[in-house]
Amino acid sequence: MEEQLLLLSGRRAPVTLVTENNALVVMRRSAPAVQAFLFASCTLFSIGLLYFGLVAIWIMLKVAVAETSLLAFVVCIVLLAAWIPGGYACLSVQGLLFPFMVRIDMRRHLYLLKNGFKVARLSLATETTISIVPVYSRGAWGYAANLKRGRRGFSWPIIPSAIIGTKYDAFLEAESVKQFIENGMPALRVSLDQWDTAKIRPKVEYIR
Repeated sequence: MEEQLLLLSGRRAPVTLVTENNALVVMRRSAPAVQAFLFASCTLFSIGLLYFGLVAIWIMLKVAVAETSLLAFVVCIVLLAAWIPGGYACLSVQGLLFPFMVRIDMRRHLYLLKNGFKVARLSLATETTISIVPVYSRGAWGYAANLKRGRRGFSWPIIPSAIIGTKYDAFLEAESVKQFIENGMPALRVSLDQWDTAKIRPKVEYIR
C-alpha cells in the first residue's frame, strides 16, 4: 500500500501520522529548547522528590514493623498515597520532554509505544478501536486519540492531547484524523466519542 502522510501542525510540537503496509506510525519530536529546559528541570525535581519519598516510606515502614508504631504506619500510608500521584505527574511531565512514537502494526497485531521512560509493547485484541475524545482546558478545546483493547477500561495513547481552539475547530481536525486513519488502515476501527456533535457549530464557544 502506498505511504500516506498527515501533518498536525497547529500545536506546540507538530505531530506526524504515517500509514503504509497496514501499519500506522505517529511521531512527535521532543519539546523546543526553552520548553525542554523547563520540562527537564521539572522532571529532575520530581525524580528527586520521588526518591526521597521512597526513602521516607522505607524508614517509616521499618519503624512501624520494629516498634509496632501505629503512627509510623499511618505516616507510611500517607506518604505512599502522595507518592503514587507524584509518580504519575513525573511520567506526564517527562512525556512532554522526550520524543513520542507509537506504531500500530495490524499484520503483526502489535502496539509499540516509546516516550521517554514510558515504553510499551502490547498485542492487539480483535476488537481494537482508536477512540478520539475531546479535551478541554482554560476555555479552549482540543482532542486526544487513545487505543481501546477490547472492552477493557484502560486505554493507551495514540495521539497526545493538544488544545486546538474552539470545539468546532477541534472536531474538524479530529474528523480529518479519523478519515486519514480509516483510509490508510481499513482494518482499524476509529470512533469519535463524547463530542455531542448535534450541538457543535462554527464560531460558537462551548464552556464546559
